[in-house]
Amino acid sequence: MAQTLLPPRVQRLALINVCLGQFMSALDSRSVNVALPTLSVYFDASMAYVQWIPQRCGERIGGAGTT
Repeated sequence: MAQTLLPPRVQRLALINVCLGQFMSALDSRSVNVALPTLSVYFDASMAYVQWIPQRCGERIGGAGTT
């Protein structure tokens, strides 16, 4: 199968998009982890119960999870 190379500009744009996506994913998981104590109090649930939610969501979308 012949390999088609993309122009350098398109390669750079693809790399930038992947990096931005990774950054947004990390930022999202951090904000959820910061909110865990508040969620625990608001829903009157133990921290152990609330903690598994962002971890499972992270695994679901392809990340390694957040702990």
